[in-house]
Amino acid sequence: AVAYETLGNFVLDREDARDVALNCFRHALLAYTKEGETKRARALGERILTIAPNDSETAALLVQLAFNDGDFEVANAFFDSVVQSDAAQARKLLIELEPQALKTGNLNELLTWLERLLWQDSASGAVDSRKLMVQKARWLGAIPERVGEAGETWRSLIESYDDAADVA
Repeated sequence: AVAYETLGNFVLDREDARDVALNCFRHALLAYTKEGETKRARALGERILTIAPNDSETAALLVQLAFNDGDFEVANAFFDSVVQSDAAQARKLLIELEPQALKTGNLNELLTWLERLLWQDSASGAVDSRKLMVQKARWLGAIPERVGEAGETWRSLIESYDDAADVA
């Protein structure tokens, strides 16, 4: 990991090798993540995003690292970056974070992000809003104090999409 990061720093100074440097940094980021070097991975990921602000994969990895650390403010900021650059990646990220959120009791945080993705989807049409609504209803149903909201969401889903699969 350190070797990739060092190589990336060396190559970055050359104007014609920016992509090579980013590739080295991404390899280092993945290695730091696998090694459990979360702080170093997060710092390098943030550096990558200063060089390539629309890198949704790096932003998604930073969301996962921050979410797993319980740093929801940082995770939230990086989730916004993912949503703005790749809505499909953002939906995939929500699904990947679901088991951790269920285990730690942080499903409400994911619901907030899902609602943001739904709002953006209504403006852009980039993600299937029906799938997002089904996900929202499922997650609301998993939180005892929000079961009533889950019922309303299912009702709205059935009325809006008239899909027999939603009733079953």
